[in-house]
Amino acid sequence: MYHIEEGIELISQKFLALWKYELFPIANNQITVSNICIFILLLLFGIKYSERLSRFVNNFISHRLKGNNTSASILSKLIIYSIRILYIIIAMSLANIPMGSLAILGGALAFGLGFGTQTLITNFISGIIIMIEQPIKEGDIIEIKGVIGKVKTIGIRCIILKTTTNHSILIPSSEIILNNVTNWTLDNDIVKYQVEITFPSSETKLNPESLMDKLKTSIGKLDFIIPNEEANVFLTKVDNNGLTFYIRFNIDIKKNSDFEYIKNNLNIALYSQLKNYNIVLNHLDCTKI
Repeated sequence: MYHIEEGIELISQKFLALWKYELFPIANNQITVSNICIFILLLLFGIKYSERLSRFVNNFISHRLKGNNTSASILSKLIIYSIRILYIIIAMSLANIPMGSLAILGGALAFGLGFGTQTLITNFISGIIIMIEQPIKEGDIIEIKGVIGKVKTIGIRCIILKTTTNHSILIPSSEIILNNVTNWTLDNDIVKYQVEITFPSSETKLNPESLMDKLKTSIGKLDFIIPNEEANVFLTKVDNNGLTFYIRFNIDIKKNSDFEYIKNNLNIALYSQLKNYNIVLNHLDCTKI
């Protein structure tokens, strides 16, 4: 019995010595194994309940800011990040880890990661600028470096863009700040389209007004045209090549942001309809403006 008690006491002493073992000094304080273990346990606890907290904050803010999804998303993200930072500070305090270690850790990361840290900080600051100024919002249709898509999520580090081919692209926040970005839906969802069409000289015997009516009829049958809005047709040039018209009409880009689909249907509709009228085309060009 005596040997068992002696063994338990020896194990306890060894464990206590390991628990209090000094690893390294920070800001004139010795960091022990116990400090690290307590801090890790607190972090694991925070990670476990972080997702629940995020959902609660999102639901609460969304309920308070009904109809303003972008502001609700921005505010909830800022609150969640602030809570996480505060929790880390509290966890360090409970684990008796001095705050000076944050400065040392930050300096070590900056030295060790170099440009990687600089890029991360640039994206972080750019993300905050985007969230505050809101040049783009969730659900907007934007174009950057030739890529067009709908903004799915705006985060601190990056935004997620869903393209017309159903791909999700992660774009660093700094790319939005530093590059030219076309926001097709910044003011409204209406986009003007322009079609240039030229009829050969052999068709100039036709009345221009008659040609304009036929063009309006052809455009009006397309499903992506805004209902009850008639297309505008202009005769812009008369020369040896024939008659050149511009057709302008509006579409709701939120309902159809696939420009290639629109161009394809425009070309088919105009070509087929005018062929039914026995009218020959010299030139047909569909461009967005």
